[in-house]
Amino acid sequence: MRLMPEVFALSARGLSVGYSGRRVIENADLDIRANALTALIGPNGSGKSTLLRALANLLRPSAGTIALHGAPIGTYARREFAKHLSFLPQSPKAPDGMSVRDLVRQGRYPHRTVFTRWNHADEAACERALTLTGLRDLTDRMLDTLSGGQRQRVWIAMILAQEAGVMLLDEPATYLDIAHQLDLLSLLRSLARNEGKAVVAILHDLNHALRFADDLVVVSDGTVELTRARNDDAWTGSIAKAFSIDARIVLDPTDGTRIIVPTRSFATPLMENE
Repeated sequence: MRLMPEVFALSARGLSVGYSGRRVIENADLDIRANALTALIGPNGSGKSTLLRALANLLRPSAGTIALHGAPIGTYARREFAKHLSFLPQSPKAPDGMSVRDLVRQGRYPHRTVFTRWNHADEAACERALTLTGLRDLTDRMLDTLSGGQRQRVWIAMILAQEAGVMLLDEPATYLDIAHQLDLLSLLRSLARNEGKAVVAILHDLNHALRFADDLVVVSDGTVELTRARNDDAWTGSIAKAFSIDARIVLDPTDGTRIIVPTRSFATPLMENE
């Protein structure tokens, strides 16, 4: 029997993308799985956000192709694309005078038209998003009265209300305290594993990536490397090379997960007599 090729939630082939004639990502191949949380990591300026924006169809590649559920992303109408893929940028901005409820409701845009009334499915999606992000008590608050961390959770709730099967998040843990970072990453992992979503998140905390991610994408010097072997020492080698550090893996005594411990950086020469 002939086996059908696997159709990934999101794929790129030979992808090159950049700005003003300068390529940031060069000839990248990438396959994003459903039922998995993929951590996108790399040093500052490596092209993580550029890659994510290209996958979200917000930057036109100079070469290569991107497919969503096996179909070229250019074949999707805007509203239909948004039903399947949601994107949270690094520094989102909302209009003045908007409440928490108003912004979360914006996530229902792909499912509605000017002739569609607000219905039970819309309300249920928003209420669930507010509950999952711990915002039920802030529903009627104005956005400009919230802390940075609270506003970030509202944006995440809006993305959850969209109910897309593919979620791309650029530094979603920004502004969140450690408790809410852990809650968010646990939530994203649960959405991937229990609801079949393909979740891709840019993370700066390498140990969060090791603890929560199923797959790891390392972006460095325009190259993109995907590793699926969770907690494998191959992750250590990829991370050490990308960040120009010497590092080793140790086991967390509380749960046996692996922790990466950087020992020194090779980015700058060591101080004499250090």
